[in-house]
Amino acid sequence: ADACYMGRASLADPHMPEKALNGRFEDIIQCMACLQGCTSKIDSGCHGQCTLNPRTVREDEVKITPAQVKKNIFVAGGGPSGAEAAIVLAKRGHKVTVFEKEDRLGGMYGTAAVPPWKGEISSFVVWQKTQLEKLGVEVRYQTELTKAIVEEEKPDTVVVATGSHPFVPPFPGKDQEFVVSAVDLLRGKIQADGNIAVIGGGLVGGETANFLATHGNQVTIIEMLAQIVGEEPDNMKRFLLQSFEDHHVDIHAGTAVQTINEDRTITVKAGEEEKVLGPFDKIVTAVGMRANLELKGTLEDIVKEVVYVGDALKPGNALNAIEEGYMAALDI
Repeated sequence: ADACYMGRASLADPHMPEKALNGRFEDIIQCMACLQGCTSKIDSGCHGQCTLNPRTVREDEVKITPAQVKKNIFVAGGGPSGAEAAIVLAKRGHKVTVFEKEDRLGGMYGTAAVPPWKGEISSFVVWQKTQLEKLGVEVRYQTELTKAIVEEEKPDTVVVATGSHPFVPPFPGKDQEFVVSAVDLLRGKIQADGNIAVIGGGLVGGETANFLATHGNQVTIIEMLAQIVGEEPDNMKRFLLQSFEDHHVDIHAGTAVQTINEDRTITVKAGEEEKVLGPFDKIVTAVGMRANLELKGTLEDIVKEVVYVGDALKPGNALNAIEEGYMAALDI
């Protein structure tokens, strides 16, 4: 070839060719084809962005500059938002320690890499881990940041990036042993085979249903709204919908769960009609996330500066979480 070009790859990392030329492949932010920041933003009438690179198209406005006052900063949570904040803080000269309650980084982003076609998401988790190591950031795995640790070690600032946890509405029968969360399923804590119902047809429920269907299970999706993955742009959900058709996924949109019964059936209501679906071998819930608030309001009286980012501030998507971590680190 006389020449080749890369579009979205250059949005994710404009310095990609230079890094490749110098053999610094581990430093390249790899486009994962999520379409959230580039085509979806442009199609909606906004300027393009990149989920993985908050500086994209704002290079003259967003710069990492040395901090005038170097601080000792604790980051609670090693998901995409917390890790991004830690990277930028370290680049600015602060001493940074990350507290991660799991044995690995990534948070919900690591979970998001499990469904079909999503494996490239993990490349960003690896990139963040590599940058933290290169910057000398201490990561304390299997260690949850607590008020006692903060009182003992006295950091100047705490960045709370504790993420979110699955929310299950209080419908009757939700606590039975065959009712499990999509997050636990994707993380391999629970196995599910056979005839499976997924309650919730948003992006998490849709990806979970696709994961189950492509592994040979019969899957039924129950979604209260008029359409599944309705809030996602067409260019993001068309492959998902095609996969549902290919794997004969049974979709009940505009359908609300009334009760989960002991015989593993689900009583639902669609309009004025009430009916029973099932029985199912497993029932998976994927109806949204709620912020982890364990540290909310507990540190303000012992630390001068407490900053909340990502899902700990408000559950959202990766684009918002990574940008919040990045921008918060510039303000500290």
